[in-house]
This record gives sequence, structure tokens and C-alpha cells, in this order.
Amino acid sequence: MPHPKAIEPRLLLVHLSLLGSAVLSACGGGGSSDDIVVPTGARSGSASPGSNISASNYQSLGGSGARSVLAMNQSASTSSAAGGTSTPASLPTLVAAQAASFVEGTAVALSANRRIAASETESAACPYGGSIVIIANDADNSKTLSAGDSVSATLNNCKVDASIPAINGSMSLKINAVELDSHKEPSALDASGSFTRLSAGGNSLTGSYRLWSRKNADRLVMRMSFSDVSLTAPGMTAVLNTDLYAEVMSTGATTYTYSGTAGIGGQTYEVSQNGSFSLNGSLPVSGALRLKDAAGNAVELKAKAGALVDIQFYPAGANTPASTLANQSWNLFLSAN
Repeated sequence: MPHPKAIEPRLLLVHLSLLGSAVLSACGGGGSSDDIVVPTGARSGSASPGSNISASNYQSLGGSGARSVLAMNQSASTSSAAGGTSTPASLPTLVAAQAASFVEGTAVALSANRRIAASETESAACPYGGSIVIIANDADNSKTLSAGDSVSATLNNCKVDASIPAINGSMSLKINAVELDSHKEPSALDASGSFTRLSAGGNSLTGSYRLWSRKNADRLVMRMSFSDVSLTAPGMTAVLNTDLYAEVMSTGATTYTYSGTAGIGGQTYEVSQNGSFSLNGSLPVSGALRLKDAAGNAVELKAKAGALVDIQFYPAGANTPASTLANQSWNLFLSAN
């Protein structure tokens, strides 16, 4: 039977963060094998024949690209699982952190300290309003997180921090492989799942994904692979067949690398990085992302210090931009205007 109770922030673990989450717990110990490998190569993809980037439309396409980046780089104050202190963290995606917290929920539910049935539904209040319903399934009834176990969640105006937007929608996750530390908490993960209208702050995701993650001695390494994911952000909609590779250092320094394709305005564009994004909070401060059309023309978002970005048009084969919209504030792309 579902039973309501106040859900602790550590179980939800800050809806959009991998920092401090029990997926890769900062307090983990014990050895782990190298069975789960986080892929590092760029995802290939091709632009559609009708795609076109020119001096007349690169600013508009660049704006759509900027909105996509910001939608994927949400930020919030998060509670560290190890220390319980509030620290700013950059957030890889709406879904990656939900995957992290849902795996934590499964690990908690399947631990020896909570002997439950093979399947359990739990309804809980979120710390700052709203609710979440989690269904955890221990496929082999082992009381330990293992391959085949699954978890799904439905969120209703769920707020885990007063300063960040409420989350709505649903998500599911199934474990393909997992490595546990000496505390029986995940130290590495390979999982697949889907999400339906998972939304926060005007951004919404629907589609399927695969997630790999591993905690190394000095960093968290994560890759999220999106398949036909519909991303809705203020003023734009995109269809993502895009991978995000992220490294979050123990110091908090964070880099993102995107690759694959993005569908914008009925056309598909190749996505690549000309130098990984380095983040300050949720905003890139160095690195560059490119959208390329079928002819090789490109628009580049070149991140700069001071929360600024240059939007540049590169004709096919050019090494220098033919046109630049310089020193735009990333914050301009947080709204539809």
C-alpha cells in the first residue's frame, strides 16, 4: 500500500544534480571493477538535405541553440549528501539527476535496512511542496540493487528547494548494470529509461535515454544519450538525438560536451563542440558549440567570461567567422524574446 510521508531531500537528491548524489556517492568506499565504461567518443550524425544556415538566419538558429543549452544546463542550490551543506551546482539535464535520485530511491528501498516486497509503491511529500510517487521493483527479490531492477516516478509540482522551480511529469529507469560500493550503494551505473513531459521552469522533456555514470577518485563522469527526445524551452522546440558527456570535478569544476543532431524548425542539424563547455554555475564561460547544415555552413555559440556568448556564422570551409553577433548575455535566451 502507498504510504505518505515527508520525503528527505537526500532521497530525491536535488532534482537536477549529480553532485553529491548516491548514484555516485561521495561517501562511498570499497573497490569497483571496470565493467561499466562510460563512453567518451563523439556521437555521429548528419544534417538533413534541406537544412540551411546563412548570414540571414544564423542569429535565429543560434538563439535556438542557446535556449537548448540553457534548458540542458539548469542550475540550483543543492544539498550535498555527504555534508548536507548548500552548494551551487551545474546540472547536466532535467533527467540525469532524476535518474540519480530514482536510483538512490531504489537503493534505499532495497537495502537490508528496509526489507520490502519485490515491488513497492511509495507516495511522499516533497520538501518545499508538491508530491512524488515512486514505484520500485526488485526484479530478482535480492534486496540489493542489481541488473533488471527498475524504478518509475510521477512528480506533481514537486519542489526540493525553495529557490528552484517545481517539477512535473514522469520518468522511468531500468538498470542494465550496476557496481556497488562497500555500503551497497551505486558507484557506477548503466541504465535506460524514458520520461514523459518531465518539466521544470518552462523546459520540458519527452523521450527515451541511456545513462552511464561512474565516480572516480577526483570526479564524476557521466554520459546521457537522448533518442528522439522532444525538448520544449521558452520560444523553441527541438528534437534531440544528442549525447551529453559531462565531468564534474570534486572541486565543482564542470565541463560538458555535446554531439549528435538536433531538429529545429523541421530540419536536422549536426551538433558538435569546438572545445568543451566549462561552466560557472549553469552558464558556459568557455568552449563553443556548433550547429552545421548539410552544406557545411555553421553557426557557433562561443562562450565567454561574464555570462556572455558570441553567435558566429561560418560559411562552409571557413576558418574565421563571416559575421558575428557579439557579447550577447546568456540570460537573454532564458525567455522567448
